[in-house]
This record gives sequence, structure tokens and C-alpha cells, in this order.
Amino acid sequence: MTESIEKKLSMNPRINFYTDYDLDCINCFVRLRKHDPAGLEYRVKSKGLDLNLVKRVVESDEGDGFEVWKKYYQLQLNHRISDIEDKLTRYRQIWSGIDRNFVEIVNQRFDSMSWNYEQYDILVGIFYSQASWGKSNKLGISALRDPDESYHFPGYELMLTHTFEAVDQFYEIRPCNDWYVWALAEITAAILVYCDLDMVESLWPSVKEKCTNNERLFQTGSYPHLRDPFVRLKPIWDGRDDFKDYVFSSLEVLQEFSLAQIKGSN
Repeated sequence: MTESIEKKLSMNPRINFYTDYDLDCINCFVRLRKHDPAGLEYRVKSKGLDLNLVKRVVESDEGDGFEVWKKYYQLQLNHRISDIEDKLTRYRQIWSGIDRNFVEIVNQRFDSMSWNYEQYDILVGIFYSQASWGKSNKLGISALRDPDESYHFPGYELMLTHTFEAVDQFYEIRPCNDWYVWALAEITAAILVYCDLDMVESLWPSVKEKCTNNERLFQTGSYPHLRDPFVRLKPIWDGRDDFKDYVFSSLEVLQEFSLAQIKGSN
């Protein structure tokens, strides 16, 4: 298990991929029981999970629900552990060749906002990808994805996390509900991963066609309710004076949407 490290601002963080199946089991359980803007049924289907079992996990009290989930998780792990370890190896191979360039480009786009940590640990787990919402150096990437086709996704989670970090550097107290910052982070990461042609060509050219087809961004997939906010924020990004101007202007626009709209629960 990779130990949590102390927050220490950095401009050149290391990126580490690892596995920790006990932690992954707990993370998945917590995610299943939290509000998911994509909706539980969509998330369960996209992860290939058993809907009836997941409903038992969600609707039971925490202790009983975790025992049900732990047994199911272990069965899935028994079948897939070799594949997960192979994908861990592949992510390490790919990112060892692009990690320094990735950090350099992100630093340019974020106007040299400091990263909160000297190292970011990305757990390769069975089902879930996750960012840290700026509160730790622990992220996750799902082994359901093929690393050779989806090696930009760790970058997505890192940029989502770094957006939270930047907001917290601009504001002593976040100026709005965390879900608005989440929406800003999702949209910012999507703009960079899927719309920034220089980044795409430099870091993940093999998925260029997928990344530059941004007309469909947020129209399908996990968060279609973010399509309208994305359409509002993309011109702000394109016309920004600097990253701080983009963040301040974007959070003002996002708060024109109700919290229910942002969370996808309206």
C-alpha cells in the first residue's frame, strides 16, 4: 500500500501507478453509496456490475452492505487480477515516456499554479476512476479500460484534481458549493484532453481522432447534464486573459445553474 504523503507544493510532481486491492474495495464501496451525477443505473451498467447486488449494497446499512460488496469484489478480483496487473505494467510503461512533458504542458495551461504534492499516486483498480477533489494525492483509474486506447484518462483525472487545487489557491474559502467546483474541474479537464490539439498531438497522438471529436462532449456518456455549462465555459477558456480570470468568470457562470442541474439530480 502506498502511504499518504504530506502536502508540499511542487512544480514538478512525480506520477506513480500502483495497486492496492483492499483500498480499491473500500473506494468502490464508498463510491457506490455516494451521489453519482451519472446516475446509479448508468454507472452500474457501464462498469458491468450486478444491479440487484449493487442496490443491496446501497440500501443496506453500512456494515451489512460492505460485507455483501466485499464478497462480490473478491469474486471479481479472482477472475481479473492478472489482467489488472498487466494493465498496471502498461500504464507505467506508457506514462514513463510522457509524464514530464505532461506536467510541463499542464503547468503552461494553468499559468504555473503549484501542484499540492510532490507525488500523485494513481491506483489501478477494478471498476472506478477518481480524482481527489484537491484533498489528497490519491487518484484512481479503472482497469476496465485498455491503457493503449485510454492512456489519456490518468491525465484527465490529474487535471481535474489540479483544477480543485488551483481554486483553493485562489480562494481562502471555496466561493460556492463543492459541486460547482467539480463541474468546473470536469469541464476544464475535458477542454484540455479533448479540445487542446497541441496537448493531444504532444501527449496522446494515437487517440487523436477520439480526443478532437469534441462536438459530442458531454452529449453522451457519464455527464450529459454538463453539456450546457460546457457550452458556456468553452468561450471563456478560449478568450481568457489568464487561468485565474477563467476560474473566476467560470464559477460565476456556473452558479447561474441550479445545484440540482449541476449534480444531475433535477
